[in-house]
Amino acid sequence: TWKDGTVKPAVSDSNETEYDVVFTPTDTCNYKAVEGTVKLTVNKADPTYTAPTGLAATYGQTLSDVTLPVGFTWQDAGTTSVGNVGNNDFKVTFTPEDTDNYNVVNDIPVTVAVGKATLTVTANDKGIVYGDAAANAGVKYEGFVNDETESVLSGTLSYEYKDASDAGYTITSPVGTYKIIPSGLSSDNYNITFVNGTLTVGSKAIDKPTAVEKTYTYDSSEQTFALSGFDENTMEVSNNKQTNPDTYTVTVTPKANYVWSTDGDCTFTWVINKADVTFTAPTALGVNLYCSSTEQQLVIAGSVTNGTLYYKLNDGEWGTNVPTAKTAGTYTVYYKVVGDTGYNDIKSFKE
Repeated sequence: TWKDGTVKPAVSDSNETEYDVVFTPTDTCNYKAVEGTVKLTVNKADPTYTAPTGLAATYGQTLSDVTLPVGFTWQDAGTTSVGNVGNNDFKVTFTPEDTDNYNVVNDIPVTVAVGKATLTVTANDKGIVYGDAAANAGVKYEGFVNDETESVLSGTLSYEYKDASDAGYTITSPVGTYKIIPSGLSSDNYNITFVNGTLTVGSKAIDKPTAVEKTYTYDSSEQTFALSGFDENTMEVSNNKQTNPDTYTVTVTPKANYVWSTDGDCTFTWVINKADVTFTAPTALGVNLYCSSTEQQLVIAGSVTNGTLYYKLNDGEWGTNVPTAKTAGTYTVYYKVVGDTGYNDIKSFKE
């Protein structure tokens, strides 16, 4: 028996420390007990531990990113990838605090739950002009790990183009901004977030029309100012239809969704000229007149179309009647034409 049964040998005492023992014979009547010493070989014990559970990581991380409880270390290098999304098995080592008396335990299996990494796919902004088909400038990726690229993604990248009310863009959609909506990609290892880009539709530049060289003369009908290059689908014009003689200003403006290709307004000045009257002038009688008791016409009457013929005798008043006289004398007959609306006058003459 141990002389002191309370002594706890340590590994460090192995084959070094002597422990007191007592030998007690079975025949104590004829034999006496004998005391002596012995040396012990003390082996390390296996420690008690609980393997780690609930370990979690994100795709793209390494084992060094996963925290283990005190006493545990990764058996693989810390730079080892946690692997693809899912439950992945690894081994850890448990090192007890008392390594003098307890063994280090290797090859302890543990499971790491690997979740998806976040990948953002953002549509790049793009500008077009009115009437163009929808277009895009691709996307940019943020969040790839392990030097990966879009080649690891599944599916086909596609785009939709919508306005603020989610109505689809067409080539007739007005100038403004629209959403570029990317979609179509998936991955086992990434949670993909799609971010819209902006499609900016600008006004389409068009050339200004030019005036056609032309003279406009009153004819009582409505006349239209002639323009070369005018397109009623893309332009609006004002004050280009007139009837009466005058000077007018024509203004051409682009319709909605269009803009002039050059700076400045587009205006023109045009004139409708008065027309000439058709006129036959009064003529002298060609014979001498003599004193008479009755009035005698002094000239042969003229005629006019689209106007009125006026006569004046000497310094008298203008009138429409052919001047007459009955007394002897020398007379001067003046005449003029006052054109109707839209027609030229004819200045005063004398006969």
